[in-house]
Amino acid sequence: MQNPAHGRGRSLDKAGWVALARAAMENTFEERLVMPHAEMEARLWEHGWVPPADVRPLRFFPHILTEAQQEMERENRISRTVHTTKGETSVDLLVTANTRLRKTAIAAASRRKGMLYGRYDRWSSTFGDAGEAVLSHSLTMAMGRGDGFTPVNSDGKFGELIRIAGLRFPGAVDNAAWLTVFDPATRIPLPHHLVLIEMKNRRLTLYPRHPEVYQLLHKAALASEHLPDVPIVPTLICRRGHPWLFWMAKDLGFRVQETRRQFFTLPDKTEKRYLAEVQDELALDLTPINGDMPNIIEFFKGVLPKQAAAAAARWKIMAPTVLDYAAQLRKNTLDDPTRTQLVAELHIEVDAILTTHRLGEPATWALPPIETVEDPTYI
Repeated sequence: MQNPAHGRGRSLDKAGWVALARAAMENTFEERLVMPHAEMEARLWEHGWVPPADVRPLRFFPHILTEAQQEMERENRISRTVHTTKGETSVDLLVTANTRLRKTAIAAASRRKGMLYGRYDRWSSTFGDAGEAVLSHSLTMAMGRGDGFTPVNSDGKFGELIRIAGLRFPGAVDNAAWLTVFDPATRIPLPHHLVLIEMKNRRLTLYPRHPEVYQLLHKAALASEHLPDVPIVPTLICRRGHPWLFWMAKDLGFRVQETRRQFFTLPDKTEKRYLAEVQDELALDLTPINGDMPNIIEFFKGVLPKQAAAAAARWKIMAPTVLDYAAQLRKNTLDDPTRTQLVAELHIEVDAILTTHRLGEPATWALPPIETVEDPTYI
């Protein structure tokens, strides 16, 4: 049986995955010479690495790649360098330490990768707005199709929600909708469900320990406390999530949807080859919103309406417990040991609640507390 916590493609413990990741990184750096971390992660996690004499790709989760990278840096197998582009952008690059007979090639690769990542970095200022534009567009499409979504905002448009029924959120919710849900047996409409949505259009693969997760859960828990009779469905949309995040969502009663694309606005009059170069040479899944607006309509058309009632029922049970934890875990300033300890404690409380309500056992999405301080990179 494969261990889904560390990678996909083989059944290995954590040490085995790290060792295999090192081999994959050695192989990839021999071929590429120079890579920013984002490219290395994209190639070995999202695209996958095919070992010699094998046909199936292996995919390494980011925490395994980070640990393998740190080991290789300590052993001087790879090194970090800061490349300054012609546009005065500083770019962090990882470089193979095997420079014999290829210093010129490494220098050329550093210039090229630095230039391309500098271009990506300039485009990154549009990520937030682009992701929210795709979200609003998709909800509008779902409403037009008659999938049961209507805006919460009084102007009749989908967009940020700052307050509802006297509750002012600690930071706007990226989007919100009322969803008409039907009883699966009788097809009688149930009370409207409030869908609170956060869009995280970032390169980061989200884990249960990341503050971005608790920014949504804190706002949703406050809404549940303020509106106890309203079924609420917290919904997190991200580019990538670790399997533990999906297991955590099932246990707590929120929903996660991956886009597997990073949306952005391509600057006017930019040649298409400039985008293709970043996509191909850095292996990044960039999707412009210029021209044909992309969408994530399949999630709103089929997945969420089917899951909303069950998610809201579970969230109603869990929200009071999540509230205090999320208020702390949403803080970016929380140190790693404390953060992972709190996630472990939340998991213990969730286990007790599931047992009390006879809802089964929780999935594994947190470390035991004793391991938290020793190994904070695990999750």
